[in-house]
Amino acid sequence: MEVSLLPTEQKGKIVSNQPKISIVIVNYNTGKLLENCLESIHRSPCHVLDKVVVIDNDSKDGSADFLKQQDKIILISNQENLGFGKACNQGAALISADYVLFLNPDTIISSDAMLALVGRLSAADNKKIAVCGLKQVDQNNNVSRHCCDFPNLTNFLSRSVGITSIFPRLGHVLGNWDHLNSREVNHVIGSCYAIRRDVFEGLNGFDERFFLYYEDLDLSKRVAMAGWSIHYHADHHLQHFCGGSSKKVPVVRLFRSLQSKIIYADKHLGATQAYLLLTVNVLFELPIRCLLCILSLSPSNLKSTIFAFTLLLNWFIRVGLARDKN
Repeated sequence: MEVSLLPTEQKGKIVSNQPKISIVIVNYNTGKLLENCLESIHRSPCHVLDKVVVIDNDSKDGSADFLKQQDKIILISNQENLGFGKACNQGAALISADYVLFLNPDTIISSDAMLALVGRLSAADNKKIAVCGLKQVDQNNNVSRHCCDFPNLTNFLSRSVGITSIFPRLGHVLGNWDHLNSREVNHVIGSCYAIRRDVFEGLNGFDERFFLYYEDLDLSKRVAMAGWSIHYHADHHLQHFCGGSSKKVPVVRLFRSLQSKIIYADKHLGATQAYLLLTVNVLFELPIRCLLCILSLSPSNLKSTIFAFTLLLNWFIRVGLARDKN
């Protein structure tokens, strides 16, 4: 069901030559966070903002109900949880602005930040930049070190067996860089991901096989393969509370993370490495996680871990490695 709350005069094609950006937010049981996010968008009007689209993935907490009384928002209410990537594609299909900003509902953003994104992407000397992200801080103003390189099998395996907790450089997250300066990177986190609309459409959007996690990393990989660059902008920031709805469902969170890593490995590293990653996950990561749960005297976490890996194996046996790669 679609509920259009956008004033008639704002519908349709953009007539101004000034670059515009539209925001797509996917909501799933995020409670008050969504309302706070939208309040931050509308608190200080931004002349480059064209539309705000919220895709609600069948939330059960009433977090999207208040939108029916809001102005200048397009609400899409799905009757089931379609996953993050598919919901983002739904929202992007309604956009005609030059740029699309995929924004998490657990963020707080200012008009200055939106202007910075548009300014960076529309600058004459930045014609090869397709994606731009912002510096992100938590509720204590600590800077999040979230930018990444594209992972290889060593990165994935090191994380699976816990080596990255001792040798973080073996992971693909750029944790040793303080994120205080602007630079070109391989990937900016999908919680604030601004992309040229024509590039997004040309790459067929997010790969919807990624239900949750790694869909943004996969898109960045395809952006780079198409010859575009990605920019991290540190001069402006937004607040990101991290976790959102996924913290409430640890079983689903772990299962989807494991699943998406397998899909990413198959797509970009090859089937052999994907099978090897799955084997290491089951034979090494599962026992390590279970041992840590036992040592921490956490039977609930132990149960959740076993259930998540059971879901992973059931999915793999039922579906296997799909070969229809974007």
